[in-house]
Parts: sequence; C-alpha cells; structure tokens
Amino acid sequence: MSENTKEFLQSLHPILPDTMRVRQSDRFTLQKIPCCTLLKNNDDERHVLKLNESGFLIWQLCHEERAIGEIVDLLADAFEQDREEMARDVSRVVDYLVEENALLECETA
Repeated sequence: MSENTKEFLQSLHPILPDTMRVRQSDRFTLQKIPCCTLLKNNDDERHVLKLNESGFLIWQLCHEERAIGEIVDLLADAFEQDREEMARDVSRVVDYLVEENALLECETA
C-alpha cells in the first residue's frame, strides 16, 4: 500500500489511540439471530444496532474495560492481519459503538 493511500484512508477515519479504554454499556443486550447479531438498547426498544462478525467480536472483547491497543493486538494476531489495517477496522467499529453509546469510553489510567 502506498503512503498516499495510507494517508487517504487515515483521513477518512483516524485511528484511535492505543491507550483509549472502552467497556460495554449495561444499557445494551446482545441478541443473536441467524443473519447477524443485534444490540438492543434496554431503555429504548427502537434503538437497535446490527453488528457484523467483526463488530460482534469487538463487543465481546469489551465485556470488561479494555484498551484499544489490546483489542487490536488480539484480533491482528488471531486473524494474522497487518496491525495497522486492524487498528483502522477496530477504530471504525469502536467509534461507531461509542457514538451509539453501546461502548463507553473509560478514564485513562
């Protein structure tokens, strides 16, 4: 991948810092259905998030407070994928889940 391509991709969605810590929100419940996984907001039944397999794995890894860098390392190793590419993918999913309040950003120690 060329440097210009990398810079362009990062400009579309910046990579979150490795030290950022997140955890699942207690307000959401996981429901598996044949095609995908849903996160249902217990406070608002109309607020449902559809997760693909990557989103589901990231959600599961956040059952306890975890650093973004740790999530990236675990998934990059498990799927034998380039760490930078994995960091971009994880950042995109975590950013979405934080925006939807399904993941909560924790104080950095």
